[in-house]
Amino acid sequence: IANDQDTDAWYAMLGYDVSSALNVSVRYATVDQGKAAGDKDSDEWVVQADYKYNKKLSFEVYYSMLDYDNGNNDNNEFLFDALYKF
Repeated sequence: IANDQDTDAWYAMLGYDVSSALNVSVRYATVDQGKAAGDKDSDEWVVQADYKYNKKLSFEVYYSMLDYDNGNNDNNEFLFDALYKF
């Protein structure tokens, strides 16, 4: 947020290792851009799970909910990733 006036950003993450192979996390980020930038404040929630099946195969599931206060450009994103290392 370099070169922005009257802007605050906060980020928090809570993660937990369920087992040596499974990790889950929840993240929250908020940006308050102040009155000079208009109504462009935003909040984002992210839920993620990572599972390492073995040394070569792992999976990731990710869901993000981005909400702007003015209602424009809101975004929901889902990702499922399977990675195999040779």
